[in-house]
Amino acid sequence: MNRQRLTIIAALVVGLVCGYFIGREHVKYELRSAMSEAFSGIGEGMKNVLGGESTSKKESASKKEKEEYIQQYLQVYDISSQYQTDFVDKNVPAVFGKIKNNGNRSLGKVQVTAYFLDNQGKTIFENSYHAVNAGALMSEDTPLKSNYIKEFGFKSKGCPSEWSEGKVKVAITDIEFE
Repeated sequence: MNRQRLTIIAALVVGLVCGYFIGREHVKYELRSAMSEAFSGIGEGMKNVLGGESTSKKESASKKEKEEYIQQYLQVYDISSQYQTDFVDKNVPAVFGKIKNNGNRSLGKVQVTAYFLDNQGKTIFENSYHAVNAGALMSEDTPLKSNYIKEFGFKSKGCPSEWSEGKVKVAITDIEFE
């Protein structure tokens, strides 16, 4: 009985130590994304079953408003990209940058999309990431308020080897108002 308890405790300690060194932020992002997508799908399904208004109808009604806000008030800058080496993913492209909200509305979610370019400047891969995800499960993010700046960074595991290191374009592709 004591040996079994020690084995369980040892396994938990090893798991915690590995989890810490493997990349705490990356694991949190993966869990947060999976949970967010799962709950969104469940919520959408429940609305359809119960006859409620679908969020896709709400989103399409405000799509123009979102696009205008992105173009007029949000600024993406200090973009950099490079291969990074870590324990789990080995050699993986990573993208970093900043977002500034020059508008007068707070944003609960800001999705950025990185477009990876080859040596001829053609897009060969893209990856989206929620740079701001306030209110999401397991998220410590706060809304991007007026005049606030948010630094972001993320890895892109699926990027092909034809990517020309450092060549990336980043755009804000979706937002949600607070």
